[in-house]
Amino acid sequence: MPVHSGLVRRWLPHRRTTWPHTTNPHVLISDKTAHSTGPISQQFVTSRMNRTGYSVGRIRKDRILHEALTGGADPLHLSLIFEIFHSTVARYSAVAEHLLADEPDQTSRP
Repeated sequence: MPVHSGLVRRWLPHRRTTWPHTTNPHVLISDKTAHSTGPISQQFVTSRMNRTGYSVGRIRKDRILHEALTGGADPLHLSLIFEIFHSTVARYSAVAEHLLADEPDQTSRP
């Protein structure tokens, strides 16, 4: 399971308890944005993420690799979804292909 899914699972109950009547549609909100419909700022995200030891960049990299693994390492798919350059797509595709090639065959049993 990716690192960020555990964080989201802990965040959502906190969000519901702290701001039970908010109309803000964003998953991540703050005391300031809970009373409006706007997103939180990049600075807010960065400061909170730094406290956890994770960065937004790390979560993005994890998400791209996860998508590459589940999407069969398709470079076109990755470039369209994440709007990344072909050289970056090639690296993620190569890593995913290597990891997928090393997976044991799930259908065969000894």
